[in-house]
Amino acid sequence: VGLAIIAAPVTANAAMSFNSLLEKALGMAAKDPKKFCQKGSFWKKVYSVRSLEGLLCTNKTIYAAAVAVCGTNNIEGFNGSKCDQKGKKVAGSAGIGSILKDTLPAATSSTKKLVCTQKPMILESAPDAAPVLDKVCG
Repeated sequence: VGLAIIAAPVTANAAMSFNSLLEKALGMAAKDPKKFCQKGSFWKKVYSVRSLEGLLCTNKTIYAAAVAVCGTNNIEGFNGSKCDQKGKKVAGSAGIGSILKDTLPAATSSTKKLVCTQKPMILESAPDAAPVLDKVCG
């Protein structure tokens, strides 16, 4: 009986898709942008850019926003996190502004919304992203 209780959340957690996690993270970030960098927790129902071992950071656009918002000041221990590690693999050495310029216009509407909720904080560490953020986010 105890094993079933322990296994159920892991199965539910593993079954969550990129898109459903993106929607949950978007909902949390829209309510409280500070939660964007928080370490995700299935048990506490915290869905952030770092949830599910950094799954969202496999998307270059989301990773660029995460680095700008969370990495500059190592908020919530972002640097070296699974999100940071996975994002570095897909982004390579490209800068935040360059990544956003190349990827944000063609991103899904949910990805755009998530990035746009973080616009002021992104601009603090990546002012060169202003033209694309202004165009996409208004």
